[in-house]
Amino acid sequence: MPPTTATTPQEKIRELLEKSALVGIVLPDESNLDTLITAEILCRILETRGKTAGFLNAPRHREASLETPRLLCAVRTAHTLVKEFIISLDATRFPVAQLRYEKTGERLDIILSPKNAPVMREGISFREGSVRCDCIIAIGIPTLEEVTHRTAGTAEVVAETPVINLDNTVENKGYGTITFMIPPDRALGEAAYRIAQQWLGTPPEGELATLALAAVMYKTDTFRTQGIAPEMLLAASELMRRGADHRAALEMATASDPFDLIQLCSRAAVRSKLTQDGKILWSFITGDDFKKTGRSPRDIPSVLRHLEQRMPAHELRVVLWQDSDAHEIIRTTLAGAPTHMDIIRSRMPATATANLLTITASFTSFQEAEDALTAALHSPDLPSVAREEL
Repeated sequence: MPPTTATTPQEKIRELLEKSALVGIVLPDESNLDTLITAEILCRILETRGKTAGFLNAPRHREASLETPRLLCAVRTAHTLVKEFIISLDATRFPVAQLRYEKTGERLDIILSPKNAPVMREGISFREGSVRCDCIIAIGIPTLEEVTHRTAGTAEVVAETPVINLDNTVENKGYGTITFMIPPDRALGEAAYRIAQQWLGTPPEGELATLALAAVMYKTDTFRTQGIAPEMLLAASELMRRGADHRAALEMATASDPFDLIQLCSRAAVRSKLTQDGKILWSFITGDDFKKTGRSPRDIPSVLRHLEQRMPAHELRVVLWQDSDAHEIIRTTLAGAPTHMDIIRSRMPATATANLLTITASFTSFQEAEDALTAALHSPDLPSVAREEL
């Protein structure tokens, strides 16, 4: 790639996209509203520049029962990037001396000159090749391996194509040709708006501003999340000045969760307790909770988000949950202040995904799991309150 004079990530992204005619977008398998809005803003700005954008995977809205918001029209109608078409000849059975092509009008003829025996139809096959793509934008995906995994069948494209890594998770490995990282408490949709602003040379107005405001409101639970970054409030103010439709943004950001997911979150809330110092929230979900609500452990991230938004202020949320298939197995997922997360990660094997931490080890009871976490945190003052029968 030739040398660049760009200095900021936004400038580097603009330069790379200007050179790209076909842009592939990769999203998490289950995308939340923020990542979808980010893709929408980028798709719209690429279209205005005469570029073609399309998804390399098939993500779904995390709240699957909700309709895709009407403002996400570019996401709903995004192009399918074309693949190469390969005509294959079994040259062992039907060796050829020469291959050439001729174009007559709108017709292209591929001509094979056999060596010593006629080429038969059974020696020719057809198949799809790689996706044609000049650049890839990975949104909210922490590692290049995950990008490759989510674009099954296009691994060679990922290896050979410039990748823009746009993310706000602490687990991100800083991969890609260009990495644009923002703090975990900031909205990716706002970052996409900044990219659009850099490209256009002026802050976008109207629906693009509305989309970015919806991302900010979603990320902050309409400004009710604990410890909102001041930059988010400033961004909201600026977007309102740029003509963002507050009502439309609010409708997008506050679309109701599915009823059965609300039921699961309510069950977790009922079985919750705070430590005496109010810093740690413990919540318990049984296998019966999953069964009766029709939900699954895949919904634990949504439960943690609900607890953050609805429960009294705290620093760490711990959900102890019973495996829906094997009730004797208790697993642990937590989220919260990086200080607490780092302590746990340094003392217990764990997997980090999307600002959550899942303990690798399983336990045979809720009490065993709670005792293990308590010991790892070195918090002798945690209350030993009696729990209801779980």
